[in-house]
Parts: sequence; structure tokens; C-alpha cells
Amino acid sequence: MKDSKILTLKTNYRSTDKIVTLLNFFLPKSAIPKELNATQQGTQKPVVIIAKDDEEEAQKVVQIIEKHSAQGYTYKDIAVLSRKSDYLYNVQRKLRKRQIPYVNYSDKRIKDQAYIKDMISFLKIFQNPFDSIAWYRILVNIEGIDDEVAFRVMNVLRDFQNPIDAFFEMSVSNCDLALLKQVFKDSMDKLHYEQLKTFYENFCKSTISQKYEIKNKLSEIDRNIQKLITFASGYFSNKDFIDDITLASDILSLGNPDNLDISNTDAITLSTVHQAVGKERKIVFIVGANPGDFPDSRSVQESLLDEEERILYTAISRAEEILYISQSQWHKREDNPHKDLPDFVEKLPNDLIEKV
Repeated sequence: MKDSKILTLKTNYRSTDKIVTLLNFFLPKSAIPKELNATQQGTQKPVVIIAKDDEEEAQKVVQIIEKHSAQGYTYKDIAVLSRKSDYLYNVQRKLRKRQIPYVNYSDKRIKDQAYIKDMISFLKIFQNPFDSIAWYRILVNIEGIDDEVAFRVMNVLRDFQNPIDAFFEMSVSNCDLALLKQVFKDSMDKLHYEQLKTFYENFCKSTISQKYEIKNKLSEIDRNIQKLITFASGYFSNKDFIDDITLASDILSLGNPDNLDISNTDAITLSTVHQAVGKERKIVFIVGANPGDFPDSRSVQESLLDEEERILYTAISRAEEILYISQSQWHKREDNPHKDLPDFVEKLPNDLIEKV
């Protein structure tokens, strides 16, 4: 518009000068040029955590959280952010093991999806072959099996010492039911997360689109189930995974914090950066800052690195007093196709950070 002026806001009232200096360094190239001035003074430079793998990265993050808790910070003073939710699952497992409360805002509705409940029901049967609810969820997925037939099958199975063995011996004419029997047989000697993968690829994948009529969303479903499998692989046993995902309640759950009154709850915030608006905290961890993950490989390939810089800028700006950025060296191994992609951590000037 004629005679219009651009007013640039240059004062940052939230973060310390050490964090604001890093913000100025990572100002996206497409942004209006500016240099922020901090009103808050700090003594702690942003800290870079270098771990050998994802497991050690999560372990270090939780250890540092415990250190700050001992120093007097509350759990609600702390947030763990990530470009991708997968890295939050590793931290979540460590927090649960240490009985540290958290709220996970990442993919918060995934566990409540019907197809995820179907996947978990498959594992529940291996954990407890007499779980009638789990059997019911699996059976009614099959075309031609209604409630009456499902209950009839369940009544037969529960009369045997081992319902799974009885299922193997059952004579069936339904092709999908015969396929389900084979999937159970193929899964018997596998680890729990391999059982999930077998069930999904060999049975559930074909029934999902038929039952829920959502063929156009199969790519999203596939991503969510792959996340579930990745999450399950972090558990030592099927029992540990089932106990965690089914007994979890309130803020210690994978569930939906939108339905909880957490305003006065002392809990760690877990969130993707995209969901981090309004989640400013005194201490912020940005985990999974690996080439190919953050910045995202697809964005780099589509020449959208500037968008990734903007996302990182947003993540950094959530921190008020102390900032950590973590990376796993495992993602920089020679056989990783993303190892030569841009690396935000390598870009960090040594005079602006500390390393642990």
C-alpha cells in the first residue's frame, strides 16, 4: 500500500541473550533482516549433546532433566521438542522407566485410532490368549464374520488350555480367517515388534481399507503404524510394551492431553516443533537434529531448506533460560544416504555453544 511502512520487532523479552544470539544466527534467509535484542541476561550458552546413537541420546536427555530437577526446576519448566515424533518416543520410554511425568502432544490421537487398537489387540493375544476383547477386535475385521460368528469362535477357543493352539486346529472355510491363522503361525517365534510388522503387512493392511473405507489415507495409516512398530521395538518384551501402552493413563499416557486439565500438573512437555506454539519453557531440548531428519531430507530435496531453518528458529525461540540441541552420530555413518545432507549442528559456531 502507498506510504505503508514495515515495523520490525527487535526486542525479545522471553529468552536470555545467549539464546537470542543463536536465534540471530539462524534467522531464515527469507525472513525480514533484523537483529533481536534480549532483555534477559543469562550465563548458560546453548548446549550441544552428541550421542553415539538414539538410545544414548534419549538417556542423556533424561539424565540432564533429572539434574535440573535436583537443582530446583519443576518438570513443567521443561520441554522436549523434535522435528519428527519418532525421537520423542525414545525419550518417553526413558521418562516412564524413571517414573517422570510427561504430556506427549505429538501424534496424540494415534493410539485412539481403531486400526492401532487392532494392531495392539494382536499382541495382546500373544500376551494373554484368553483376552476375549482382543480376539473379538481381530475376528470382526474379517469379511463375512459378524458379531455372532465371532462370539461363536471365541466360545470354542476359550474351552481349550491354549486358545492359540486351538485356533490352529480349527477347521475354517473363510479365506481371510485361514490367512489369519497363517499369520499367527508365522508370528509365533518372532519378537513383539516383528509380530506387529507381520500382522500389518500380511493381514491388517488389506483389511483396513475394506473395513474403514479410507483408501486415500493409507499412506498416513502406514506412517502411523510404522511409528507404532518403532515405538514397540524400544521395549525389551511384549509384556513391557503392552503394560506401558494399555496401563498408561492420565498424563503418563500416549493419549490425548486435550481432554485433560493439565494447567496445574507438573509434567515434562513432549512435542513436535509444529505443535510447540504456546509451549515456551525455561529449559528446552531439541532432539534428533540429524542430517535427513532435521533438516528433513524431503524438504532439502525440494529446495525447502529455508523452511527447515524457520522451523529450527521456532524451536530455539521456545527456550527461555537453557537450550539443548542433541544429535546422534549413528545417523552420520557411511552407509546412511542422508549423511551428506546439511547439518544444523555442524553449522553452529563454537563460540556460541558448549558441547557435552
